[in-house]
Amino acid sequence: MTELTVQTTYPLSSGLRERSLSRSRSLEGVLDLSRVRLRLRYLERERDLDLSRDRLRSLECERSLVLLRERDRERV
Repeated sequence: MTELTVQTTYPLSSGLRERSLSRSRSLEGVLDLSRVRLRLRYLERERDLDLSRDRLRSLECERSLVLLRERDRERV
């Protein structure tokens, strides 16, 4: 058995307070938790990458609009 300590911070009316919980877990449970954390990190990075791509597309659209406006001004 492996002991796992979890610390959580949560708001109370008097401010923030930390609480520690100690639980016995099997090594397999700890490894499963590690896998879940790795998967979450991967998904967060994937989401950030998607957001970056969306932002890049948005900037490219804005740039295209500006170029079109400039071209239209040159015609007049």
